[in-house]
Amino acid sequence: MIVVRMKEYQPMAKTDHKITTYLFAFMLSFGAQTSTAQVSIGPNVGLNWTHFSIDHNYLLGTPLMGSSFGAIAQLPLNGILSIRVEPSYIQKGIQWPFGGEGPTSYLINSYFNYFQLPIELKANLPIPVVSPYILVGPNIGYLLSAKQGLAGSTPQEDITDDYQKVDCALDFGAGLDFGITPFTTASCNVKYSSGLLIKGKTSVIDLQTHGVQIYISVLFSI
Repeated sequence: MIVVRMKEYQPMAKTDHKITTYLFAFMLSFGAQTSTAQVSIGPNVGLNWTHFSIDHNYLLGTPLMGSSFGAIAQLPLNGILSIRVEPSYIQKGIQWPFGGEGPTSYLINSYFNYFQLPIELKANLPIPVVSPYILVGPNIGYLLSAKQGLAGSTPQEDITDDYQKVDCALDFGAGLDFGITPFTTASCNVKYSSGLLIKGKTSVIDLQTHGVQIYISVLFSI
């Protein structure tokens, strides 16, 4: 005959009660934070210096300072993390020598104007008044126009059709948030943008960009 022994019921240990209580409290806290999270929006302006390279190795010319402006939309996920979207216009420029060395050489300026859409994960340190943060995420760019000409002279040649329209990059950055009012925050950051590819339509040489950007913005909670 087979005898099946039933285990005697044992009440839940105190430790298990504590773990359950902590998990429940955490879920309530996270739910409260996400449900009360406020979207922040505001203008964003900055400067950009971009290096161009071949195979991420051979640098071409000298970076020219370009401008950038747009907007920011920021959605908090919890007390530390946020998703940040930054649609903006950005100008990437380079000056490079042409014609060899000596009196016959001259300088060429090339400008690439993009609409870009960085989508970044933002992590803040929860420090009152001044809050440092880091940023990381992809950046998709669309070429609006490209021009090239002798440095210091006009007109410039339109070279937009010589390049593919879409470029992609990976952005890394760090910055500071400054609380102005309960619903207004000023922010400044420095970002490094590593471009993956600017592909020419007729050239066998593919270029990559390496940009350093400085931005200032003001965010308003809505």
